[in-house]
Amino acid sequence: MNYQIVKGLSEPTARPLSRNSLDDLIELAKTMDTGDAAVLSLSEVQTFRIILVAQNFRCVTDGFRCKVHGKTLAFKLAKEPFSL
Repeated sequence: MNYQIVKGLSEPTARPLSRNSLDDLIELAKTMDTGDAAVLSLSEVQTFRIILVAQNFRCVTDGFRCKVHGKTLAFKLAKEPFSL
């Protein structure tokens, strides 16, 4: 395995330094009703998707219909029953 080390880099300024904590996203998922959508950043959506799956829901995202630049809509949807 070959890895490259880069030195002298500064902290990126494009990404916000503060994100919603995990507890805030968990509380958001609990307060949302099925069919509701939350406006989140792309990195928050990844965490939010995992939270909803753990709560036995599905998460569908749609950045095209979101009116806020750099954000996406995350929908909380009911999970279909498993069938064979």
